[in-house]
Amino acid sequence: CTRCVRFTAEVSKTHELGIFNRGDRSVLRTYDEKPLRNDYTGNLADICPVGALTAKEFRFKQRVWFLDRNDSVCTQCARGCNVTVSVNPQTTKLYRVEPRRNPDVNQSWMCDTGRWNTHYVNNETRIQNPQQWVDGKVMDETWETFFKVMTQNIQNNPERVLVGLSTQLTSEEMADVLETLGSMGVTQYTWVVDEKTVEDRKAYDGILKHHDQTPNAAGFLHLMQNTKTAWLKQDEAIKKLQAKEYDHFLLLGLEGVTMPGAAELLLKTPKETSLTVHATTRVSLFEKATWVLPNTSSFEKSGTMVNALGVMQKVVASIPWQFA
Repeated sequence: CTRCVRFTAEVSKTHELGIFNRGDRSVLRTYDEKPLRNDYTGNLADICPVGALTAKEFRFKQRVWFLDRNDSVCTQCARGCNVTVSVNPQTTKLYRVEPRRNPDVNQSWMCDTGRWNTHYVNNETRIQNPQQWVDGKVMDETWETFFKVMTQNIQNNPERVLVGLSTQLTSEEMADVLETLGSMGVTQYTWVVDEKTVEDRKAYDGILKHHDQTPNAAGFLHLMQNTKTAWLKQDEAIKKLQAKEYDHFLLLGLEGVTMPGAAELLLKTPKETSLTVHATTRVSLFEKATWVLPNTSSFEKSGTMVNALGVMQKVVASIPWQFA
């Protein structure tokens, strides 16, 4: 039917596929007989009407009639493509993410990054419970212990507490943080995002992909404006950190492995400042943290996010949080 050929010609515009030879000898292949080289290859399996093209990530892994399907939003970049998430309800394991049609956001497509960059959800590097560094060793703790210690630390001097809100958080999670910590006297906030990419509201590849790899930077800006909350750009926050103006730095809402904007803040935090990191996945940069806390992934929570187009969309939990 040449749907796949048309896709590479009209959507990805990479022109890699073609039908070669004639009649019953015709074959589908790439022009140079090399693998496809675009970031939208998963869509070929979606549009193939006969199953001739399938996705290796999902093929033979699970019967589709065993899966529950939930409508949600991709959180791998600022586009916020509408997706359908398939989960086995018996094992609560995430098996695949597929595009869901929305003519105003992603039409019927999604990139391979958003489709397959989900392995961190069930990876062994997931942070499972609160941990504290004590005398160079990691000690498992309870949420009750953390809240007791942190409440005391904040109440001692709330003006010397800095809170970094990752723009991977939902708007509701950010609002909860502002309300809770604001009631304790905290007034210093910054965001955790690659600031160089936030103002770029158009897809850099001309299709869907954005340089901003977080889903809710626009939601953060709307929230801060609507609540009239003062906040610091990252450069200002880093200068104050390096000037040792803060006793405690809470870095909240990190998800996945890349965590845009987090590395610079972590590296510039002086050792005199107590660091608390709230994330889904453990990385080596967290070794300087006093506390490391488990975070929910975007597949385990519900809320709203505002994409780069200014569209507010709903994220829906597809699996229960594993470490509640």
